[in-house]
Amino acid sequence: MKPIRNFLALEERLAGWRFWLLWVLATNAGFFPGLRIGNLLAARLDAGSGELSIEILRAVIIGTSFASLIGLFQGLVIARHGERSRPQ
Repeated sequence: MKPIRNFLALEERLAGWRFWLLWVLATNAGFFPGLRIGNLLAARLDAGSGELSIEILRAVIIGTSFASLIGLFQGLVIARHGERSRPQ
């Protein structure tokens, strides 16, 4: 556990390749599960109908699910480098 803490402490101070590595990991951690969740949700629609509106809705559901998870994980990475705000 200590090597991970050291890695994260250095990444917060120096960024560089460590930031890039966390960014890539966060992107993949959001993309693949998000794509799976989106496919599971979109599968509930009537895929056999072949209607354009259903296919567009399926694409929107899949895109929204994986983009949301990617944004969440990337936000966690980038928040480590932002200004710290204090409640007033």
